[in-house]
Amino acid sequence: MKKTLLILCLVFFPCAAQAEPVRSAHTEAELVSEVTSIQPGTPFWAGLHLKMEPRWHTYWRNPGDSGLPTQIKWNLPEGFEAGALQWPQPEKVDLPPLAVYAYENEVLLPVQITPPASLTPGQDIELKAKATWLACEEVCIPGQAELSLHLPVKAEVPAPDPAKATVFAETRARFPLRESEWRAEAFTGKKQFVLRITSPNAYLLSGLSFFPYDEKLIDHAAPQTARKIESGYELILKRGNLFTGKLDALEGILVSKEGWRGAGSETSLEIKAPVTPRDFPESAGGAPMKLGAALVFAFLGGLILNLMPCVFPVLSIKILNFVEQASEQKIKPGLHGIAFTAGVLVSFWLLAGALIFFRAAGHEIGWGFQLQSPVFVGFLAVLFLILSLSLFGFFEIGLSLTGLGGFLTGKSGLGNSFFGGVLATVIATPCTAPFMGAALGFALTQPPAVSLAVFTLLGLGMAFPYLLLSFFPRLLAFVPRPGPWMSGLKKFMGVLLLATAAWLGWIFFLQSGAHVTTPGHGGKIAWETYSDERLASLRASGTPVFVDFTAAWCLTCKVNEKIALDQDRVKKKFEELKIVPLKADWTSRDERIARALAGYGRSSIPLYVLYGPGHSEPVLLPEIITADLVVQAVDKVFKAAVDEEKKPKEAL
Repeated sequence: MKKTLLILCLVFFPCAAQAEPVRSAHTEAELVSEVTSIQPGTPFWAGLHLKMEPRWHTYWRNPGDSGLPTQIKWNLPEGFEAGALQWPQPEKVDLPPLAVYAYENEVLLPVQITPPASLTPGQDIELKAKATWLACEEVCIPGQAELSLHLPVKAEVPAPDPAKATVFAETRARFPLRESEWRAEAFTGKKQFVLRITSPNAYLLSGLSFFPYDEKLIDHAAPQTARKIESGYELILKRGNLFTGKLDALEGILVSKEGWRGAGSETSLEIKAPVTPRDFPESAGGAPMKLGAALVFAFLGGLILNLMPCVFPVLSIKILNFVEQASEQKIKPGLHGIAFTAGVLVSFWLLAGALIFFRAAGHEIGWGFQLQSPVFVGFLAVLFLILSLSLFGFFEIGLSLTGLGGFLTGKSGLGNSFFGGVLATVIATPCTAPFMGAALGFALTQPPAVSLAVFTLLGLGMAFPYLLLSFFPRLLAFVPRPGPWMSGLKKFMGVLLLATAAWLGWIFFLQSGAHVTTPGHGGKIAWETYSDERLASLRASGTPVFVDFTAAWCLTCKVNEKIALDQDRVKKKFEELKIVPLKADWTSRDERIARALAGYGRSSIPLYVLYGPGHSEPVLLPEIITADLVVQAVDKVFKAAVDEEKKPKEAL
C-alpha cells in the first residue's frame, strides 16, 4: 500500500516523498529536502529536522559545558556526495554553574548534497541517514533514528517544496554572516582573551556574545563583558580551565542584537580572529567587573543614594519620625528599621524583576525606566502634591492612604515604616549615585540570580542608615527632643515636595508632547542633539567629543548641569579645544540611546563620555561631576593624545 501511495505521489504531485518522522528521546526527527526532485549533477539542500518537546533542547556543534552535538551519518547511492552539517545560531542556556549552547523547540541542520551527472531521469532515489542526538531537560536522554527520503530524478530544474520552504528560509536567516566589513583580532592574557572588532562604519551594538567552536577555549558560564572602543568594541572572555594549547586564532560566531549591517540584519558573524603574540594586560580598563566588586559598589551606591537631592528630604522626615517613635516606645525601634528595610528591598526586587523581564523580551531599558512613562510621572506628580499638602496640614489623608499619611505624620505602625521604604525607593529612581552606574551595568548583563543579588545589596545600602539608627537610637542624641520645631521642619519639607511635584508636572508635559520651554536644559554650552551617525562621523574625522547622557527626570543630571556643565570655565575649555558637545536626551523612551548606554557598559544616567582628539578611546567620567573635574579630565585626555602622537617621532 505504501509503495502504491509513493508511486501516486511521484506521478501526480510535484513533491518529495518524505518518510514518516521518527520519535525518540522526546524529539521528532525527520529527513527533509528543499526541492521536490533531483536534477542530474545539480547540488540541492536536504537536512535533519528535529522538533523537541517543550523545555527540551538539543545541542550546537560546540555543546558548551555539557552535552553532545547532533551527528548524521549518510548512506547515499553510489556517486552522491554530502557536505558538512550547517549550524544555525544557537541560544546560550544558563544552567548554573554551567552554560550550554543549544536549540529549543525545533532546529533544521541543512546539508548540501551533490548527485552524480550520470543519473537517468525517471529514477527514484532513496537517501538514507542515521541521526544521533542528545536531548536534555533536567535529565539527558540519547536519541537516534534511521531515516530515509525518496526523490524522483527529473531533467528540469528542481522546484522548491512549498511545505519546507519556510523552515529552510528561517534556518538560513540564522546562519552566521561570513563576509563583513568588520575586522577582528584577539589578544591573550593568563586568565582571559580579549576579542577586538572594528569597522569603518561604527554601528552601535549591544548584547555581544561569543560562541567558540572549541569547547575548551573559554569559561562558557562566565560573564562576557563588552566595552566601546574607537570604531568598534572589545569583548573580554575568561579562559577555560581546560585550555592549555597554543592559540593561533579565536574561531566561532559573534552575536549582536542589532546585526552586523544595522537595522536588525544578520545577528551572528562568523569570525577567525588572529591572536597577536603580545599579552593583553589583565588590569586593562575593560577587564570584567567581579561579582564581589559589583556587590560592594551596589552597597556603596545605595548608601550614597540617601544623600541625593531626590531622596534626602523624604528620608530625613522618616528619621525625625523615628525620634518620635523612639520616645513613645510603643514598638521596639529595631522593628521599624526592619520594616523600612523590607519595604526598600521588596521595591528593589520588583524593579529588578521588571528590568529583567523587559530586557529578556528585547526591550532596551535601564534604571529609571518607569520615569519615561507619562502615566507614571503624572501619578508621582499627584502623589507629591498630596504629600506636600498633608505636610502643610491642609487635611489628614484618609483610610485608603493610611500608610502614606502615617509615613509623613509620624504614626507608629510597622506598616507605615514598610510603606516608607517603598516610597523612598520610588522617589530614589530619578537619581543615580556614585558607584551605582557600574554596578547596575554589571547586574543587567548577568543571569537573573546575580542581578537580584546586586539589586539586593543596592537596597540594603539605601536602607542601612535608617536600620542602623533604629537599632542604635543613641546615635540621634544630638537631635533635639520632639517639639514645635518638628512642625516647622515638616512645612519646610512640604515646600520641597511641592517643588518636586511642580518639576514632575513639567516632565509630564514634556513627555506628552506639549510645547514647554525647557528651563536650564540648554545651558551655556551650544549642545548638538546626539545621534549614532553624528558621533561616528565626528570620531571618523578625529574630532574631540563630549557626550552628555541625561534626562529631564534625572535630578542628579540637573545638579551636575548647574554645578559643572553650565560653568563658564567648562564652556571656554570646550571652545578652546574645539570639543563638540552632544546631548543624548533620554527623558522619553529611546532604544537608540539605551543601546548606546549599553555599548559603554551602563544602563543608567547620568553618563558623561569624553573622546580626545585623533582616535583615542572613550573616557567615562563619574556620575557626580564638578567643573574642575571636567576641566581636569579634558586636560588629561588631550595631554595623553599629544604624548601618544610624539612617540613615533621620538623613536625616529
